Amino acid sequence: SFTLSYNMVVNLLRYHDVESAVHLLNSSFAQFHADRDVVRLERTRSRMARRLEAREKELECPEGKAMDYFLRRLELSRLEKELAEERRRRRRELVNRELEELLPGDVIVLHRRSGRRPAVILGASEDKRGNPRLTAMDDRGRYVRVTYQHFPLPPQVIGHLGKPFLPARGKAEERKLRQALAGFRVPPPQEWEEEYLPPHHARMEELRREMEESACHACQKREKCMEVCRNLQNLREEIRRVESQMEARSDVSSRKLSNVMRVLERLGYLEDEKPTARGIVLSRIYNECDLLLVECLYEGLFHSLDAAETAAFASAFVFETREGPAPRRRGGRPQRGSEAPPPLPTPALEEAVLQARSLESRIKALEAREGLDLLRSLDPGFTPVVYDWASGEDLSYIASTYPQYSAGDFVRSMKQVLDILRQLKEVAEDPLLATRFSEAMDLIHRSIVAYTSVVDTLEEELESGATAD
Repeated sequence: SFTLSYNMVVNLLRYHDVESAVHLLNSSFAQFHADRDVVRLERTRSRMARRLEAREKELECPEGKAMDYFLRRLELSRLEKELAEERRRRRRELVNRELEELLPGDVIVLHRRSGRRPAVILGASEDKRGNPRLTAMDDRGRYVRVTYQHFPLPPQVIGHLGKPFLPARGKAEERKLRQALAGFRVPPPQEWEEEYLPPHHARMEELRREMEESACHACQKREKCMEVCRNLQNLREEIRRVESQMEARSDVSSRKLSNVMRVLERLGYLEDEKPTARGIVLSRIYNECDLLLVECLYEGLFHSLDAAETAAFASAFVFETREGPAPRRRGGRPQRGSEAPPPLPTPALEEAVLQARSLESRIKALEAREGLDLLRSLDPGFTPVVYDWASGEDLSYIASTYPQYSAGDFVRSMKQVLDILRQLKEVAEDPLLATRFSEAMDLIHRSIVAYTSVVDTLEEELESGATAD
């Protein structure tokens, strides 16, 4: 099925004026099939409109403020989730910084299932992703590998044990160390001090105040009304989607082309109906996330990443998650909470994805204003796989850690990553960044990925030779 893309629009306007572009679109794609689709969509819209009218009668609100209250609550819920995610990320960064400062002999409060216990640091190292990983022993003589996941808050240092307690190489020395640990008093839990509040925190307070002042807040029928409002909102969104499809099919070209142009103009890709320098770059990126990818490029999101992180980040623009078994640890056991996406491999990647999602939200907001839905959402689901492969892990490790991907899926996805990296390399204006993209390609173009590429090339040459004969 035909749909416009940002890349298509800038390429059309690069070589044609608007009138010629509209004519080309209308004459090139089957308007007859579009008109036939409109009839089907109109029936669907009418059926939904009748359902909407029936649902609206269920809303018994004497003040008529139930929907306003619902929309405020919906926005507040979204902002609370964003704030919670930001707090978790920043807490993790703070805990890692504190862990890096710990030395052998430092006594900390360790959070265990049995409670908060004193533990002494015996040694320090890093995991493969650069996070600090410490070896500790608690007051019961149990050894544990300590990472940021053991601390809901930064670790509390409550003392230090040096000589003659460390190193503890025998049973007697371990017993002596446990006795020394037992003498430490575990202080009360720390209070979390907010070091950072996202800008939308003030908006959350404003929403709470407006909700408390609303007549709906104390109404006994509030939750019943909220359920009706939720159903109404879902129906209206479905109707908007159908109407958007009708608009796209009833006139394949002019109106939608104008809407796309307005988005591109607001973001600086068009000026006087012609592509700007930024628009020319967009015309050379062929991807469902084309506009978002170029925005990330110009906003410098790739500059803070190394080559392996660059390859991993690029995968978020080409990959689409499919349901399958959960990723596995090195021991072969499925991870808990397999419903959640796997964590991103490095803090730099987390920050890049966070900023990319912010840019995506901005583009989506502009699209919504114009009744568009062109941009595919960012999907970092394959990012850990690409990062591990680019970091040198072999195929057996990939297969055991990520069993949801067959060898064919893995190679196919890697080729897509290679293709988008090649496109980025060709449009990068910064020579250092172009080199980074090239290095990222080299990291993943190895082993089975490189072998299958050679086979594909040979098959294409053989097919073209047979055709020529």
